[in-house]
Amino acid sequence: MLEADSHKMITGISRRMLLGKNILTSLKVVIQKYLGSDHLLNDADLQGIYGRIIVNSFSITDADMNGIGTGVYLAASIFDHSCQPNAFVTFLGKQLICRSLIDWPVIDWTKIRISYIDVMNSTSERVKDLYQRYYFMCDCSSCNNVERDQ
Repeated sequence: MLEADSHKMITGISRRMLLGKNILTSLKVVIQKYLGSDHLLNDADLQGIYGRIIVNSFSITDADMNGIGTGVYLAASIFDHSCQPNAFVTFLGKQLICRSLIDWPVIDWTKIRISYIDVMNSTSERVKDLYQRYYFMCDCSSCNNVERDQ
């Protein structure tokens, strides 16, 4: 990664951390207002919950793939990412449906891979997007194929 790109990434992370801190402060105020002081969470627990929501949320779409909301589906958090997914997620209203792209003799839920991002983007765009939105570096075969973007 180029030094300039690295600096941009660090700056972006710093901005998100500040935004996250402001959101956590706001969440504390809302929780205290509506649930009272007896239900306040400590900072570590609140950060953990907020982090899980950020990395495990899905953009809920309608039949035309227009975003209509965001939801957290705990069971679907088992699906790991791949830039060469073997399944994809759709929605019927608020119901999340996982559809397979391959035939499974027996479904092994731990081997189902969905793409968290647009797989049509270049490798550098996908890597950047995954790191900025989900905080990991992709190591799938598409991201390791240097000839893919040529």
